Amino acid sequence: GLGLVGEIADLIHEQTDSARSYCLLTALTVTATATRRKARLRLAFGDVWPNIYAALLGSSSVFHKSTVMSAGRELLFRGQMSDLIVPSLPTSEGLINRLENKPAGVIFRDEIGTLFGSHQVKYLALLKQDLMALYENKPYGREMAQRGEVTVNEPFLSILGTTTPTKFFETVDHRDWHDGFLVRWLIALPDAPPDLDAVPGIMTEDLDKRVYRLSMALAELGRKPATDFAIDKPAFDRWYSWRQTRMRSAYQAGDDVGLSFAERYAAYALKVGIVLAASSSWGRVTIANLESAIGLVEHFETCILTLRDARQDYGVSGGKLQRLFAVIRDQGPNVTAAKVYQYAHMPKSEAEPVLDKLLEIGAVVEIRKDKGKGRTYTATTDRLPVRVW
Repeated sequence: GLGLVGEIADLIHEQTDSARSYCLLTALTVTATATRRKARLRLAFGDVWPNIYAALLGSSSVFHKSTVMSAGRELLFRGQMSDLIVPSLPTSEGLINRLENKPAGVIFRDEIGTLFGSHQVKYLALLKQDLMALYENKPYGREMAQRGEVTVNEPFLSILGTTTPTKFFETVDHRDWHDGFLVRWLIALPDAPPDLDAVPGIMTEDLDKRVYRLSMALAELGRKPATDFAIDKPAFDRWYSWRQTRMRSAYQAGDDVGLSFAERYAAYALKVGIVLAASSSWGRVTIANLESAIGLVEHFETCILTLRDARQDYGVSGGKLQRLFAVIRDQGPNVTAAKVYQYAHMPKSEAEPVLDKLLEIGAVVEIRKDKGKGRTYTATTDRLPVRVW
């Protein structure tokens, strides 16, 4: 059983008729947030805190992603925990300033793609760096232009956002898969086609009472004393065996990305185990907690690896085609490939399939220079038709 997390997921599913995967990840995130950094698992290699970075991915409108997220946020409001809600995607400095005085919180974001693409925006350029550091729950300081160094001493930040697969692939680049950013995220994909004939439910008195009861149960977690959780030996042994098997398999396959996910998602199994224990057996992670946590983490890992395998299908998006074409048109004729990548702010590995598509549709032509000096590109038209290729 998933205890309180399962009850919240059931409630949100009944309210929204959305994907069970979305409801579970939302329930995990709001429950983790409600603990307010009161639950810690101490292991020899370091402390584990149950904060979660989460994203719901799916097509617009039909999967009710934002509705699911709003249902989770409403539980925090009803439980008088609005102080935990961080203003949606603040600037890097704004985030640090907010967490300096209120270090525990959650960001809800309707379009998380803005965060995934923050490295492309000047005033958000340091946001990913901050989020990667804050995820570790260790003191984190930043030099501010007006205030000097500002330190968040006890960070405990969770994130829950929504986006579409197309937007995800437009904003995430190859570095995010390799530099440790994406491995810090649990991502939920819809587990079934949308039910387009579903009839929206109404808020009954019974449903409203359940919302209130579960919001009060969440609030109670934040009133618990700060506790160093214990993990039962059978639970630890099961976790360690599972972790080693996964890491060995990824290493032998020469899969560096898979290896990083095996390691980070092993830590996520502990995080989820703490969340489940907090809502059922405060202070102690049992084998039942751990088995349920492994099942959930393996599901979300399947989602992220599905996205990794689908990168090539989504890699050549309309937005990237327009961006690369504009560079070639404006910097040409005969602009070098290196300049194209530079001005488009795209690494070679990301830009090459887009460039190939532009050549395939005849929007640009390629001239190969003699003596191995590279290639140049020239646009054949002034405007690329707006189309999602």
